[in-house]
Amino acid sequence: LAHSGQFLAAQEIAQGRIDAHYDLDGMLEDIAMAQAMEGLTSDSLSTLSGMLYDFTRDRALKEISIAQAEAGLRTEAMNTIRIIQSRGHLVEAIARVAVAIDESSLFASALEIANGIDDEHTRDVALQEITAAQADAGLFEEAMQTPGGIRNGAWRDNAFERVAVAQAKAGLFSDSLDTVRRIEASYNLDEALVQITGLLAEAGRYSEAHELVRNIKEEWNREDAVEAIAASQARSGYFDEALEIARNPGGPIFLGAFREVVKAQAEAGLLRQSIGTALGLENANHRVSMLVSISDSLSK
Repeated sequence: LAHSGQFLAAQEIAQGRIDAHYDLDGMLEDIAMAQAMEGLTSDSLSTLSGMLYDFTRDRALKEISIAQAEAGLRTEAMNTIRIIQSRGHLVEAIARVAVAIDESSLFASALEIANGIDDEHTRDVALQEITAAQADAGLFEEAMQTPGGIRNGAWRDNAFERVAVAQAKAGLFSDSLDTVRRIEASYNLDEALVQITGLLAEAGRYSEAHELVRNIKEEWNREDAVEAIAASQARSGYFDEALEIARNPGGPIFLGAFREVVKAQAEAGLLRQSIGTALGLENANHRVSMLVSISDSLSK
């Protein structure tokens, strides 16, 4: 209803469902977002005033400001930011709006507010969000410095992971791998390496992607990385190479990677080859699963 412009009806339904244990604040946030994006700022703020919790209201204002900025509504976004009371949400809103409107000078304000937050957890999360936004804006030098103020190792690792992935997305793979070395926790390290592996594969740098897989510790993460490589190779027509890594000689087959290959073959019009690849599997359940995947890919 909100998205179709029937704001009053949507509000009445939201208010009426509080006794049924529905997420009143969540529904009002959706309505306020729709109103804000229609330029109905006053109505949007009125809707937000009906929310039960200050924290969720500030979260809604944060999301609205970011959406406004991404839609090119710069003035409206900055006006929304000024209403946010929670400094944690305020910092993230400023940082994300800075990226959306390409205004790097806003990061100084975000950092000043973040560093003034007394609660260590909230401060660490805020600095992590600034780091990620700086990286998304291509400000990698600044993004490498911001995590220095993060006390908690887990949040610091999250920050460096997001920088490393952003660098890889920008094609700065060498810098990305240097950043990865700053990550201490194996979980974050694996997560970063999986994403970088996929980005290397998308760039056609398959040899480097294969090499990186060897540094991934957990088996399920290696499977995800191999699947990304196989999918990229298969989409580029390198079916034999993709099948070779999917079959994983000396180890269990990587089913996700194998599935990507048969789907790519089918979508490329090589249906007979795709079916033949699927029927070449030893396990009957795996064969059936692949045939279903082929059927699904063709029906889309």
